Amino acid sequence: MRMACKYLYLYDEICRRIQEGKLKTGMRTPSENELISTYKLSLTTIKTAYRKLLNDGIVVRRRGSGTYITENATAILENKKSEEDTNNINSCFRTIHVLINKYENLNLGPEEEINVFVANDIMMGINDALKKYKIPYYQKNTALETPDEILDFSDIDPGRDAVIMIHGRNPGNIRELKKLKIPFVVVNYPPNFMCSHGIEADDRIGIYEAVEHLASLGLKKILYLGPGEQNTRFPARLSGFRNAVSDFALEAEELASESGTEENAYKIVKKYLNAGKITDAIVSSTDYRALGAMRAVQEKGYSVPDDISITGFDDIRDAALSSPPLTTIRKPRYEMGKEAVHMLMDIFKNTSHPTARKVLKPELIIRKSTGIKK
Repeated sequence: MRMACKYLYLYDEICRRIQEGKLKTGMRTPSENELISTYKLSLTTIKTAYRKLLNDGIVVRRRGSGTYITENATAILENKKSEEDTNNINSCFRTIHVLINKYENLNLGPEEEINVFVANDIMMGINDALKKYKIPYYQKNTALETPDEILDFSDIDPGRDAVIMIHGRNPGNIRELKKLKIPFVVVNYPPNFMCSHGIEADDRIGIYEAVEHLASLGLKKILYLGPGEQNTRFPARLSGFRNAVSDFALEAEELASESGTEENAYKIVKKYLNAGKITDAIVSSTDYRALGAMRAVQEKGYSVPDDISITGFDDIRDAALSSPPLTTIRKPRYEMGKEAVHMLMDIFKNTSHPTARKVLKPELIIRKSTGIKK
């Protein structure tokens, strides 16, 4: 073994002990005699290793007393590890291609608004996370002719580039990425979409907590407004509603709203109220439906929330601006973007590319469209 390897080995051993907490701030390091006995190294090798530890600010010498771990040692080693990770990753990923699939007929409302409040928030998380790794990204919006169309990945270098796909919907694209051996992560994919690396939010727990909130207010009769059971868009939201209704022993009714527009929801709820029906609260599968329901309720002469409480899902821009402001569920879109980058880095570190799907918890945003405890 060459001298350089020996002194670096000892240097790494001291650093490892610090990172494992075996050598802590202010502790005296092993003496030269102890190191000679333990590692069978020459005095010259030990002095060379300690000189590097001194130069890096990891240890300090106290004349007549010995060598001690500095207060900044742990932070210095963490920074060195972060720099090493960044350098290693940069040696692999030249560019991250962020592909944003265009929403089409997804039951959510106006396309422009969807792309603004979903994709832009995710992109902010991706951008902030990639700053740490100093990796550039190329953003591209994709509009497919048919749901089965395969994207063109010819401008992506399998050896140097990676893909983050927002709103991934076509399994054929996943198969193509695997075939080309391009590392990828899919963000905000639809229910039952099978991909080996993906980030999504838990819609079921989001709706569940909204119903739990209404139950805590003493409300007993709850109306669900959203796609019916046969619609494949929001099964988790409907499932979360049903689970909560059962757990809190509520009286429930489901009102099918297959179209995602505010106007459609307004007409459906208006028809429901004109038929002489009434409910304590309306749980909507989207904010657009909730805003349409609110308009119908108020037009009928009922007060929100004094007569009927209303909740939405997504926390679009208009949710906070409605009158009253809408209680809703906010997906952690920014965090989803950051997690996509971290997952991509994990894929790079583990060349076997294990299956990894992460589901993040949404947040219940309570505003004035839900009442006070009765």
